[in-house]
Amino acid sequence: GINTDNHKKEKVTTEKVETNQNNPKPNGGSEVQASRTFTYEPHNAVDGSNGTRWVASREDKTPHLTLDLGKVLNIKQYEMAFTHPALGHSWILEKSLDEKNWQVCSMQDEPIARSPHIATKIGEARYLRIKIIKGNPGLWEIKVY
Repeated sequence: GINTDNHKKEKVTTEKVETNQNNPKPNGGSEVQASRTFTYEPHNAVDGSNGTRWVASREDKTPHLTLDLGKVLNIKQYEMAFTHPALGHSWILEKSLDEKNWQVCSMQDEPIARSPHIATKIGEARYLRIKIIKGNPGLWEIKVY
């Protein structure tokens, strides 16, 4: 499972789309309305899709995401594909066996532009919590190895 206290609310966009580019009908006769719903829920960060993402709520002053692995595992690598990576990110990755006692296992002190950000040699953990210190507070995808 995955959880966070806060995420951005969903957004719906609607646009007119011309269905017959080479011979459009007059008065919009060959146009259709197309809608797309954008969601920013925590599970989007682990759904295997680069087309969805988790984004923290604007009001969240300490954006973070906690991943529950279901059981204690030996973690070799944790990859984070942040939203807007060219702007740079700094972060702290913590691990826990019980979701009460947390230990810092990796960090990026200064914002750096890269994708993905990679933490290695994490060790045993059931829970992993990423705290975004600077940069756009969102993740396209998290991968754990």
